[in-house]
Amino acid sequence: MKNILVLTSIYPGEGIPNTFTPVVHYFTKEWVQMGYNVIVIHSCNYFPSIYYKCPQWIRKIITSKLGFALPENKLDKPIHYVLDKVSVYRIPLFKLIPNSNCSERVLNAQVVSIQNILQKDHFKPNIIISHWVNPQIYLSYKLKNIYHCKSALVLHSNGLEIKKFNHWEKLYSSIDIWGYRSLQIKKNFESVFGTPIHSFRCYSGIPTYYLDTPNQRSWNKNITNYIYVGLLIKRKYPDCVIKALHNIFNQQNYRLDIIGNGEMEHDLKKLTHKLNNQNKVLFHGRIPREYIIQKLDNAEVFIMISKYEVFGLVYIEAMARGCIVIASKGEGMEGIIEHGKNGFLCEAGNLTNLEQIIREINQLSPSEKQQISLNAQHAAMSLTDKSVAKSYIENII
Repeated sequence: MKNILVLTSIYPGEGIPNTFTPVVHYFTKEWVQMGYNVIVIHSCNYFPSIYYKCPQWIRKIITSKLGFALPENKLDKPIHYVLDKVSVYRIPLFKLIPNSNCSERVLNAQVVSIQNILQKDHFKPNIIISHWVNPQIYLSYKLKNIYHCKSALVLHSNGLEIKKFNHWEKLYSSIDIWGYRSLQIKKNFESVFGTPIHSFRCYSGIPTYYLDTPNQRSWNKNITNYIYVGLLIKRKYPDCVIKALHNIFNQQNYRLDIIGNGEMEHDLKKLTHKLNNQNKVLFHGRIPREYIIQKLDNAEVFIMISKYEVFGLVYIEAMARGCIVIASKGEGMEGIIEHGKNGFLCEAGNLTNLEQIIREINQLSPSEKQQISLNAQHAAMSLTDKSVAKSYIENII
């Protein structure tokens, strides 16, 4: 029996914003169902009190300009809870400045806290799996030397923050297996650090209920139903989707469903009034994952052309429901979506490119649209929660 210790910076639980996709939990709950013993250590940052007292307008500016969302809840107390049979320990880590490194004194105290937890639970890890570099690579290095076990680290960025640690070379060399959340991350990381001996692509998966009842579509010549699902923030360019459809259809009939919330919501609604298409662009706010299926089934084309999109589960969900998907070139869906075969790739935030692709899709015959839709569903079939979790752990073992 394998004991898996998971180190992470983000994990669902009390006080955690529901805007975070619980990507690590999707893996851990499947591993528990597969018979592994799993303990999750969530190293949760907290900051000086001033960060929690900022007015909303300052929060909006910081999020928009710096891409860092100020925390709303001060999670400064350790807790233990069980979520879907996964044992989770949240241990707070104090930081003076967001996106900075904790001191080694603070990190070493964190290592001692983790040791005490594992000792209390009579848990000796066979594998340490980390998500996100900071502070996991340091914690993993220390714990690996204590427990003499295998270690893996999954990158959600290019990994350059590794070099912010003192003696980063020994931290880097302590990782046995590297995981990449996208092909672009793999390319960027290996261009700096070289090609590791062992690595794998760390896909996310979708619940099987997305595939239980395939959506049989009748593709007509004209596509008029579009959908966007995601945060309403600048790097995801929801305004480009609104403008592109307006420029293409103008006074013709079409529908765009926008699901999600974020600091751009007010400005996007103002944009629809300015373009006089508020009766064609419908804002639904954030809705539960399981209810998105009906919205996807009512749409024909899913569009989100984000920048810095590591891996978007919602793209796979849309593909599973047979939508024709337009995603970003060179981002997280590169290597999964093949342009013109099972979806389309657009330069992130490029309005002209997006309009060209929408027009290209509209010029396809019904049979060509049908084939792209079927190819998308076929690609999604291999990316369920269970299948990707199984592939993930087998790559490491």
